[in-house]
Amino acid sequence: MRKFLIVCVLILSCSCSAFAEGLKIGMLSKAGNSNIGRKDLSQQWRWTVMKGDHGDSDTYLFYDDLAAMLMALVANEVDEIALPEPVAEYFVDNNPDYEISCVIRSGRYGFVFGFLDSNDDLRKKFDETLLSMRADRTLERLENEYLGFHSEKKEQAVKFDHFPGAGVIKVALTGDVPPIDYVAPDGNPAGFNTAVLAEIGRRLKINISTTNVHAVSRAAALASGRAAAVFWFIAYKFDMPENIKFSVPYCEFNTFLHVRAKK
Repeated sequence: MRKFLIVCVLILSCSCSAFAEGLKIGMLSKAGNSNIGRKDLSQQWRWTVMKGDHGDSDTYLFYDDLAAMLMALVANEVDEIALPEPVAEYFVDNNPDYEISCVIRSGRYGFVFGFLDSNDDLRKKFDETLLSMRADRTLERLENEYLGFHSEKKEQAVKFDHFPGAGVIKVALTGDVPPIDYVAPDGNPAGFNTAVLAEIGRRLKINISTTNVHAVSRAAALASGRAAAVFWFIAYKFDMPENIKFSVPYCEFNTFLHVRAKK
């Protein structure tokens, strides 16, 4: 209900920019640095921006990571950026010079963990644990605690339990989609993603440690053995990287919000 109300309010507050022609809009993409047009996304997106949509001549510029995309927005290289709903809300809450301009409902997206094909046993353990966390509503509770509208835990440090004699699983985080995948300024992981990992470790009785990697280096972190699992953000209709299998999603959404500088 909360998300429904937020979307309704935002749709009503969308500005005339939703009707502008030829906007440049930044998006995160695993492909990186490729540009496509509005028509190219017509099979993946349902456009619900007020009474219409952005113009057919809009161009979507894809960026490797959030930092590069935000720099493009600040430098006016793009007019708007499209972010997952919780990420957009977090960004606007922390940057008063920016605002939500419109709402777009896309296909399903999910936050997952990625594993090499050769480490499928670990993926299955993560799957079983995440499914049990979904069944007993632990994932729902953590989402409300760390991502909820009035949450005070968005950036809160999370303590991992330690199990003497147990193995250690290293998980790579990017910090690229706060407050879901969040890394504090001091380099320590915190917030929702870390809380999920801590609960997985607790249930499997294994020690989990984290390492920070650049978003485009996730696959390399797995291939090099730097991490046994990596945080990943996937669109279910898009091609998946080769030799990588994903856990069941622990957080899903289908709403993007466009963000722009206030006029």
